[in-house]
Amino acid sequence: MTNSTESFDYIVVGGGSAGCALVNRLSSDPTNKVLLLEAGNKGHFLSRVPVSFSLLIDNPAANWCYRSEPEAGTNDRQIPIPRGKLLGGSSAINGLVYVSWNVWNKHFRRNLLPSRDELTRQSLKTDLVDHLRLRAPEAQAAGRYSVLQKISYFIVIFIVSPFMILSGLAQMPAFTAISPELIDLFGGRQTARTLHVIGMLWMILFVLVHVFEVFVAGVVNEVRSMITGKYAVQGEDTE
Repeated sequence: MTNSTESFDYIVVGGGSAGCALVNRLSSDPTNKVLLLEAGNKGHFLSRVPVSFSLLIDNPAANWCYRSEPEAGTNDRQIPIPRGKLLGGSSAINGLVYVSWNVWNKHFRRNLLPSRDELTRQSLKTDLVDHLRLRAPEAQAAGRYSVLQKISYFIVIFIVSPFMILSGLAQMPAFTAISPELIDLFGGRQTARTLHVIGMLWMILFVLVHVFEVFVAGVVNEVRSMITGKYAVQGEDTE
């Protein structure tokens, strides 16, 4: 860092979630001169790809890779403590940015909540038959989620994922020492472990079915849309 005599109205140390939010609020006033100091990297290309957040958790380029000290309460194990090494802090490596942005721009409500017309018996039956016959949607229907997709995504994002996080935390002695009521919620660590495995199996099944559906619908187009957000509708005039 070079020496500088430049002065600032505010100096924020740490470009994590709170630091970035504070700088954004302070810099909204054009008369304020704000400096943000961050020891980590400016960003990582994988942090912009929602399906790649798991690749950042143990990545030294994006994570400080801290570990706890061995102690009797953890059977002398060292517990990984992921801390974001990017602008945005840990929110840049745990998917919070993706989830928060989709809540903010109403993506979940607009694209994942089924309408009343979609939840009718006939609509559910038609969609189920299409899936069983491996009949991929065409034209405009290919650019939006079907009712079964909406239901499955909603369950995975808002029910299974939070459930797995809570059941995982209930197995951590270091965390339950702070919040012992979490063990009571699951009826003990063994029950939490069993329920966590059930949730994991659900997630594995979801991934396998999802990968299969991607190949049915067209793997190149589907994977490109996951990464870039651009989905090419077959038969549509692109001019």
